[in-house]
Amino acid sequence: MRDSLSEDEIIELKEKIILNSLNVLMKRPIKGLYIYASDKQLREYLSSLKT
Repeated sequence: MRDSLSEDEIIELKEKIILNSLNVLMKRPIKGLYIYASDKQLREYLSSLKT
């Protein structure tokens, strides 16, 4: 068993955790959910995810 994760595995795991959290948050609210990202790159990335 390995003791550490590679840089790519860490990034992939972080993304999976964030997307899972957003998935849960978006399914719970009754009146909707507003997300604001102060980081421009994150805001553009989140905007690209909406359908």
